Amino acid sequence: MRPLHPRIYTHLVTLWLALSLGGIVLGIVVWQRLNQSLDASLRGASFRIALQGAYRSLTDAESAARAYYLDGDSAELDAFHAAQSQFPGRFDDLADLAGTHPELQRDLMELRSTADLYLKVLDDNVALRGKSGRDALLPEKSQGLADAKDLANRLRSIVARLEQNPQDLLATHSTAARFELQRALSTTLAAGLFGLGAGVLAFYLSRVALRQEKQQRELSEHALRAERAAQDKSTFLANMSHEIRTPMNAILGFGELLVSELPAGSRSRQHARSIYDSAQSLLQLINDILDLSKIEASMLELHLDPSDVREVTSFLQTVFAQQAARKSLKLEFFVDPNLPHALLVDRSRLRQVLVNLVGNAIKFTQKGGVAVRILWELNPETRNSGTLKFQVTDTGVGIPAEKQVQIFEPFVQVDTRRPFEQQGTGLGLSIVLRLIERMGGTVRVESEVGMGSTFTVALPDVSISARLPASTHPSADEVVDFDDLAPAEILVVDDNAVNRNLLASTFEGTRHGVRFATNGREAVESVRGGRPDIVLMDIRMPEMDGQTALTEIRKLPGAELLPVIAVTASSIVDDEHRLRGTFAGYLRKPFTRAMLFREMAAFLPRRGSAAAPAASGRTMANDKPAKGRPERWPALLPVLRKIERTQWPGVNESGAIPEVKEFAERLAELGESRDCPPLSEYALTLLADAESYSVHRLEERLSKFPALIQEIERLVGAQPAATA
Repeated sequence: MRPLHPRIYTHLVTLWLALSLGGIVLGIVVWQRLNQSLDASLRGASFRIALQGAYRSLTDAESAARAYYLDGDSAELDAFHAAQSQFPGRFDDLADLAGTHPELQRDLMELRSTADLYLKVLDDNVALRGKSGRDALLPEKSQGLADAKDLANRLRSIVARLEQNPQDLLATHSTAARFELQRALSTTLAAGLFGLGAGVLAFYLSRVALRQEKQQRELSEHALRAERAAQDKSTFLANMSHEIRTPMNAILGFGELLVSELPAGSRSRQHARSIYDSAQSLLQLINDILDLSKIEASMLELHLDPSDVREVTSFLQTVFAQQAARKSLKLEFFVDPNLPHALLVDRSRLRQVLVNLVGNAIKFTQKGGVAVRILWELNPETRNSGTLKFQVTDTGVGIPAEKQVQIFEPFVQVDTRRPFEQQGTGLGLSIVLRLIERMGGTVRVESEVGMGSTFTVALPDVSISARLPASTHPSADEVVDFDDLAPAEILVVDDNAVNRNLLASTFEGTRHGVRFATNGREAVESVRGGRPDIVLMDIRMPEMDGQTALTEIRKLPGAELLPVIAVTASSIVDDEHRLRGTFAGYLRKPFTRAMLFREMAAFLPRRGSAAAPAASGRTMANDKPAKGRPERWPALLPVLRKIERTQWPGVNESGAIPEVKEFAERLAELGESRDCPPLSEYALTLLADAESYSVHRLEERLSKFPALIQEIERLVGAQPAATA
């Protein structure tokens, strides 16, 4: 059977649907008309009953007034007033039943005005009778009776018209309903005939639908097979990733050992660093492929830990400094000074995002440079969270407007005709977008062809962590010295005097100040009087327990991020989980000095590597002459010249923060051992620049190392004359 043209199906079905719909609509209209006719009948009957009730109030008032007028009976007077008071309510009921019909409304208005006048005339007659007695019956005083009679005639005429109007409306509705019934009958007959034809058409269309269902089932089977193939691909990629990671682990491990063992700045170390970096790039490519599979399968998990986002600049400088230097590109970093030192982020995923963005920026930039800006916008309402933004700006080739959406799709490249070194897998930006969306953020690109591009990553609602990043925590085998922590004001809250004395003895002789509270209420008042740097809070105490005290402390201005460590003797696992979830830290009694030190070190900064040399420099400056001992410097010069030849070129070229720190610490040791203030000051300043990630000052300071050696040589040459 040859199928009909699709347009014929369309016309037939449309016509059948139109007739069916028309029949339904007409049926609804007829039903509405019948309902309206019935409602009109009911309203008409109710209207007439209400009209009779209102008119009865008027006639009762007239009868009572007339009887009182003639006899002066007080009972008739009461009956008159009762009928008079009933009329307004009955008239309101009558007006509600009239609806909005104009003729009824007009007659009702006339009825009301005439009735009010009529009742007033009757009321005047009654009042006259009560005042004048039977003299009111005299002809010269009975004009009111004549007026009442005229008004009564007018009222009867109005009531007669009002009784006729509902009957006219009912007749009109009945005629319209009969017309609608005839039209509905005609339409129903036509719809029935076409319905018969539609049945035949429906049978034919059902055959067509069966064939289409079969085709759809085949397509579903193909899609299922494709999905299984995709799952097999993901399994294959995961297995291959595991197999590749095994030898990669050896390459990376031994490469890292070589880098750490070879002399800093030597060519061998640079070669080992290249091997290590290349292996890292290969591993990153494997991770990208696996991450994309995980993201598409919704299997990727984020691990939020306290992190100092500033460290990412050092990481990016280490990874991309040589790559940028080879292309003579300027690699700049800017960090918002208001950026907190500890944010709850997934540090590794954040690095992954920025490595992709900065790597792309350097790849597609031939001249100029790449700038990375880290910005922070504090949430003024909570003050314990904010928006973290990253901006990566380059002066590269730019991206056409029509490609700025496609670049975030997997395996998509802006221009495959570009040189080989500018091509890649096309996975980087796809992973960036999916990772940022997984973190709840957004990625925006602004670009102009030939001028460069700016990628902006915004992560809202990033929480500030009271706990410092894990990298600043002490190791387990460190000697416990509380003076290694920055001087702090410590509030100890415990109702047990022995425990308070123990902690007082623990911090006795240290640089820390300690104050005490015996219960939660005293602790809240103590914090209100002056914010400490850290709180050691017992949990079970009289008057107010530690949990309630923490809640009250968090309500105080400026105490939202105050580190409060729970100190408890409870060994119940559920209690530990609950306390760790609400307090910043957790200590279980009995605890050792090392345990207390480690917990406090999570919130108080420690004396870093820059602090110790700085202290040495100050001691040297105070205890010895500021000029040092130049007679010991001649033996220092060959060492500095060797460093200039072997170590300084590599450090100056890479600008990597870890290597700069190592270089500066080596110079600081030499300056202190040889009592050379110029060298010590240079080393400490260089170390401070590295610690603060001041990349511009760091590069400028490194470039002046040869000039420093020349200055020391000049001072050594001037020494004999000075001695003489």
